[in-house]
Amino acid sequence: MNRYICIILIFNTIICYPQNDSLNFKKNNMKKFDLNDFKDLPLANWCSPTDDHRVYMTDTKKISVTISHKSADIVVTREDMNTPYGSMEIYALKTKILIREGKQFSTMPVGIWTDYDENGKLIKETDYDSRFLFSVDSLIVKMKKEYDVDILDKENTWVQRYAVNQDPNKPVYRVTSRLYQYSENYNIFIIEGNTGDLIFRGIQYAGDKKGLLEQYDLYMKSLNKQE
Repeated sequence: MNRYICIILIFNTIICYPQNDSLNFKKNNMKKFDLNDFKDLPLANWCSPTDDHRVYMTDTKKISVTISHKSADIVVTREDMNTPYGSMEIYALKTKILIREGKQFSTMPVGIWTDYDENGKLIKETDYDSRFLFSVDSLIVKMKKEYDVDILDKENTWVQRYAVNQDPNKPVYRVTSRLYQYSENYNIFIIEGNTGDLIFRGIQYAGDKKGLLEQYDLYMKSLNKQE
């Protein structure tokens, strides 16, 4: 059911979550981090490199390398320059061995992510698509066809996945799209994660701070009417 109301960021009870862990000890990984692998790539001229963080640019990708002594890991992200697709690799700081990897869309995890121990042994696989029968590819088509919103336009549109009220059986997408280029006002779409139905639609105006509780109540009523 379409509901057009102005909204601000009101989804305090909506959280991101992973899905369906499966164990598989048959695979091993010995991929290791080596900073020399990036030595021939040009550094981004807008980001001053440090010992713990640097950004590399190619014609098609932005590659970020971040070393965290607090979490004892090294995070490598690769982002397409013109689309929301990307990937992440996490290495153990001590051994430099890969301990987690997966694909991303609009910085959210998609597909199957794999986790390894510090010896490179596979300990877990997590399927981030398992609770979303309505796929990202289907969402791309729907948003363009029905609302003329191009979610492949990473400069003007963002996509998130959530569980409503912390209920994993209520998966939704949230699509945020500028009303026009450089606008600080946004169209907000809430799409049911299994059927692809539009649950909620509204406009978030820049600086609009009124009625947070009222807007939240309206949103929750719109969800209840779907049940």
